[in-house]
Amino acid sequence: RAALADAGVDPAFEEVSLVVSTGAGDTAALEAGLDNCRPYDLARRLAEELGLSGRFMTVTTACASASYGASAALDLMADGAATVLLCGVEAKSDTSQYTFKSLMALDPDGCRPFAEARKGTVLGAGAAALVLREAPSDYGRISAVTLTCDGYHDTAPDPDGHALRRAMCEALQQSGCTPTEIDLFVPHATGTQLNDEIERGLLDEVFGEAALPDRMILLKGDIGHTCGASSAFSMVAAARRLQSGAAHAAFIGANAFGGNNACLVMHKSDEVPA
Repeated sequence: RAALADAGVDPAFEEVSLVVSTGAGDTAALEAGLDNCRPYDLARRLAEELGLSGRFMTVTTACASASYGASAALDLMADGAATVLLCGVEAKSDTSQYTFKSLMALDPDGCRPFAEARKGTVLGAGAAALVLREAPSDYGRISAVTLTCDGYHDTAPDPDGHALRRAMCEALQQSGCTPTEIDLFVPHATGTQLNDEIERGLLDEVFGEAALPDRMILLKGDIGHTCGASSAFSMVAAARRLQSGAAHAAFIGANAFGGNNACLVMHKSDEVPA
């Protein structure tokens, strides 16, 4: 509701489509043993609650869900949708907590992305929402979304990072940016040993000296890993920096179980390359 109000969109007077991105779905309902539970029925329920008249879908590709949702939202716009509400949502649950614990991926001392002493991540819960429209916005625009899947392992990333490297390079090419033109980075940066090592190494390789620590927002160190909602939070953080003029072009990374990778580039609306 806050995102719609901030964008000046009233669903009573215009058609709004909806993309809901989540990793685990409504796990609380599953854990409560509710009859006829449909854990991924979030988009339909939210569309009814908000009175949205456009198309709706739930996108779930684990911790890259919101970035994949952004791609789906842009597809909807290319197919004629004038306004799309993109939501990322994740509720911390016993199921998700014990899943990460069984993988020995939790850090008892807190999430410390890219830190040498990191031991894992910490789960968070929350929701972030963005309104996508054709009209220029002070919050900037999405100028590239690229998706790859390495299919290396159910939960572990490809140690060589080939698919993630390709997604980074294709995002730069699609956006029309050179590596040095990116002045804000919001990487996935979960605090886990292997993921951080691969991602940090690829950022250095692809972006070189542009990927400076003081140009990075490492959100999970502040709010925890919100899984399927995490890159929606990343997009909101980048949009705020673009709006304030503190950044002109932002790179956002997301990686997930199953080898799902997604990279986005956002620009200030008046600085999108031709």
